Amino acid sequence: MAVNPHLEQFSMRDVLRAVNGPSGKDLTAVTVNNYFHRNLIEKKSKPGKRRAYTALEIIQVAALFHLTNLKLPVGEVKEIAEEIASRAENKATVLNFTHKLGELEIIIFAEPSGKLHVRYIYENNFNGAPNSKPDLSQFPAYISINPDWIINYIVNELTDILDESGELDNQDDHGEASREEMIRANKVHYAELNIKRERLEKKIESEKREATFEEMKELAILALEIDTAKMAFSKDEDIE
Repeated sequence: MAVNPHLEQFSMRDVLRAVNGPSGKDLTAVTVNNYFHRNLIEKKSKPGKRRAYTALEIIQVAALFHLTNLKLPVGEVKEIAEEIASRAENKATVLNFTHKLGELEIIIFAEPSGKLHVRYIYENNFNGAPNSKPDLSQFPAYISINPDWIINYIVNELTDILDESGELDNQDDHGEASREEMIRANKVHYAELNIKRERLEKKIESEKREATFEEMKELAILALEIDTAKMAFSKDEDIE
């Protein structure tokens, strides 16, 4: 990602231009503001500062907009948008390493009762072995999403915007500040993933039973996400 992912440098006009490109519907400023007012996206700007948006926030806006247009529940969409933004951040930071992010497919499927489930299917699991897709034949409907399509489209649009404004060559000027922000954000994400895994493991242990197949899959996915988050740290940052 040539665009600095954490730098607040885009206006509302930039947000609407980037997101509305591939959409059959028009995103409005009212909708964008509503996402932030409802805490669907966390805004980290300091109070009193003129609102500007980061590339990661715009990627979340795009994910929220396109997925809610599919009539998916907002709670599910918020989780997916956060996952897509996390992947975009990892794609931006992992470039310093030899590790290459594998493909990710997000599958949303419904039980006959209408209850929705979300699965994040990685190309490879945490030990490098290929992952297989879940059997969806028993479900009446499912949606398959390639999050990289959203990420790449938005980054390309933002790159054009910065190029036109002459700011594209200035993305490294704030490198140290944004690097510290990346490290902090990745540490928080890393800790949250570990807490989620520990809670699931404790739940299984407290019930004195073996993990179900779905729980084993969830633990495997969490292990991969934890490994990816750890690799997003700077080489000179140690995780205790």
